[in-house]
Parts: sequence; C-alpha cells; structure tokens
Amino acid sequence: MKDIYDGLRVRIFIHNGRSLDKKGIESLRYIKTSLPKTKVGIIDNGISIIPFIDKLASMELDWIDISLDGMELDHDFQRRKKGAFKRALETLLELKEKEVAPKVNVLTCLTTINKGSITGLISFLNEKGFNNFFVSPVSVVQGYRPSETLKVSSEDFRLFIEELLKIMETLEDVEVHVDLFEAEYMHFVKGLNKSIWTAFQCEYDHLVWKEQIKQNELFINYFPLSLNGIRELIVNCDGNVLVPKSMAKGRIPEDEISGCLLSKSSSKIVKELPNSQSFAFYINELFMEKSSFRKG
Repeated sequence: MKDIYDGLRVRIFIHNGRSLDKKGIESLRYIKTSLPKTKVGIIDNGISIIPFIDKLASMELDWIDISLDGMELDHDFQRRKKGAFKRALETLLELKEKEVAPKVNVLTCLTTINKGSITGLISFLNEKGFNNFFVSPVSVVQGYRPSETLKVSSEDFRLFIEELLKIMETLEDVEVHVDLFEAEYMHFVKGLNKSIWTAFQCEYDHLVWKEQIKQNELFINYFPLSLNGIRELIVNCDGNVLVPKSMAKGRIPEDEISGCLLSKSSSKIVKELPNSQSFAFYINELFMEKSSFRKG
C-alpha cells in the first residue's frame, strides 16, 4: 500500500473483499494512520462488517457502502440466504446511529430478479434517513458467473429509468447514481431518450448525465472498462494486480494478472501494462465498446 501511495500517488483506497476480516481492518487502520491525506472506504454485504462496527467507528473512515439487492424477498432470493436483508438493514441502521462514517451509501445490482423492487428500496431507505444510492446493472462474464439470465433487457432498463424518474420527485435530499460499466447498457440509454443521450458530458475518464429533480439529483454515469486502468488499480489479497471481472472466475487466469506487488513496484507494473498479456483485456473491451456504439 505504501508503494502504491508513493509510486502511483493513489490517495483513495477501497476495501472490497468477499468479506471483512481482522487483516482487512489492520490494513485500513494502517492507511488511515500512516498515509496522509488518504480517503478510505469499505464495500460490504452488511453481514461480515458486523463484528467490527465498534472498531471502525474509531478509524474515521470516509464512507461505507452496504449492498442491498432490492427489497426483502428479492434480496434474500438473489443472495440465496433467508434473513440476509434484515441483517443488512440492521447493519445500515446501526452504522447510521453510531455515525461510523460521514457517508453510508447503499449499493444495488440491477438484475431480472430485483428490477421491480429497487425503486421501492430507495423510497423505503430514504424514509429511514439514507440519502446516497448507487445502482449498477449486473455485469456477466461469459462462461462464469453470474448467470446470463440475470441481465436486464433494454425494455427492462427503460422501465427502470422511467420509474426512477417518477419517484425522484417524492424523495428527500437524495443522490441516485446509475453506474454503467458495459457498453451494452450505455447503448440501452442511447435508445431510451434522445434528450438524455445528447446531454452526456465528459468528466475525466467517464461520461455523466445529471438531472436536478426538486432537491434531489439523479446521475447516469458510464465508465468504459477499456479505461479502467486509468481509474483504479485492482489488487488481490495475494498482491496480484488484476484486470476487471477476473475475480468472477474464481481461479484467476495468468493472462489476467498484470503483475505482483510482492516482486515488482506498482509504477513498474503500470508502465509495463501495455506490453503485458493482460493488456489484451482492455483492447478487447475497446473493440466491443466501438461495436456497441455503431449499432443503430
């Protein structure tokens, strides 16, 4: 982490493991206490974080993201765990009550399972005092997980955006971000509404559309995966630097590892990236993005 901080001048660190554990807590504490002017956040399922809430309260984290995939029936079904929604909701409320972080955000993955309950979830949680919501359509890695059947259609996506626009008028002091990472979903936007499509603006490495609705703000953000290397560095717990989506494969293929921080500096890995096997991922994504946008 010190190497990434010094060599790449990274100042934002996010813990996004499958679960939070003591080693993760130690790493976060090290960053906050030893690396000046950093911002540190956590992404969690609302369950693995439970034993560490009191410890986290003393660490001055900048934000915590808790993932909730729709209302109770949809969330529990999608997570294949009865009671998961109630536990995650209790965690959200405890984090808010104890003021563990200045921002407690809600993350949601839009799928064919929960497409009808996400707007209800946003309204439900806004009534409980939550104001920041991030929704991303599911990304599928062919041949691996999740299932292709979870991807919403262009019509599903259109109906979701229309419903979201309707409920924005009923919410209080809310920011909702619809974050798109695949060109196919951005192509859905192109066919959704011409006024939205033509109003996108470029901000550094992504495109953004923004609408003020009463005291609320709705964003649609498109982050091309071909530019992911500019935006973030994905580091596995074994020190390997990975390309996006590779974690979905379980056993990481060698050609999707850009280098290992245990044997190379982060700056050297980044400099050598264009000549590495893993760079093919970004080239392939670029071609898919171009192909998608050329569609009528």
